[in-house]
Amino acid sequence: MLHLVTEDYIGGLRGKEAIPPGKRVRVKKVKEVKVRKPKKPKPPISMRMGAKTLGIDVYVLFNTLRRVGVLMEDSTLPCQKYIDKGYFTVVHVDTGEWAGLVTKITPEGLLFIARNWQCTVKKWLAWQEALASINAHKT
Repeated sequence: MLHLVTEDYIGGLRGKEAIPPGKRVRVKKVKEVKVRKPKKPKPPISMRMGAKTLGIDVYVLFNTLRRVGVLMEDSTLPCQKYIDKGYFTVVHVDTGEWAGLVTKITPEGLLFIARNWQCTVKKWLAWQEALASINAHKT
């Protein structure tokens, strides 16, 4: 298809060979590109919901993460390097009766735990069951 070159079009041809006004030139058709909306990031969830998602008890999750060094000892707060990696977030909550820090887990954190410590959690559960059976036999 031939298009008539106008003064406006010539102004848009910076650095290219000058085309005299009034000359007909062949112009390539530009494809339309569909722009996808960026996916909205999923919000972090509570550790209790994270444990349910992983199919384990929340106390087992906390104990396992403390044992392997993800959570600080005697606390529910994660170490700073895991917050920086985006696995956890810490939120300040003030309800009027209680104020404190609450740990939330991101979807990346769930994947991180599932990939790295799912076998550790299973071993921990087996160990807990073994202790319970030993204690049951003692009584």
